[in-house]
Formats: sequence, structure tokens, C-alpha cells
Amino acid sequence: MPDYPPIRLYYWSKKYWHIGITEVTIGETRLKIYEKKKAVWYAIRFRNKIGRDVEKEVLKNYLKEKGRDIERLLHFARLLRVEGQLGLYLRILL
Repeated sequence: MPDYPPIRLYYWSKKYWHIGITEVTIGETRLKIYEKKKAVWYAIRFRNKIGRDVEKEVLKNYLKEKGRDIERLLHFARLLRVEGQLGLYLRILL
């Protein structure tokens, strides 16, 4: 590992890692990327590590989007065990 920048490695079970991955095609290249909903889940799940201000900003930005999908977001939250916390935030912000 390099000395700079500081890097932390996290490992996920396949059960959680595969949730929210979608494929996109750019030119002739196919890429697997996370859906934005999974970024919201990460922000909620790791709010104590990244800070509540970052968590709040991520959720607010997602809720401002025209293509937001609250039902799918709640589905992710249920699968990834943060449904209670997300539900509380949604009741406050919506």
C-alpha cells in the first residue's frame, strides 16, 4: 500500500456487494457501476465514519433528482438493514 494517499480497505460479502450494481455501455466498453441509491445507503450506513453532514448532503441531493426512485431506495435499505434510519430521514425531509 502506498503511504499517500491514505487508503482503507473494506470487504463485503457477496450478498451485499452485488446489490445495486448496474451495467452501462460507453462506446464499445461495458462497465459495472453502482446505482446512486447504493451511495445513499453507504452514506447512511457509514454516517459515523463520514460525518452526518455528508450523509445529509448525499440524501438531500438524491431527493432533489427528477429520476429518484423512493420505492427502490427503500428496497435497498431493507436489504441492507438501514430501513429504519432511512425511513426516519425520509419522514423528516419529505
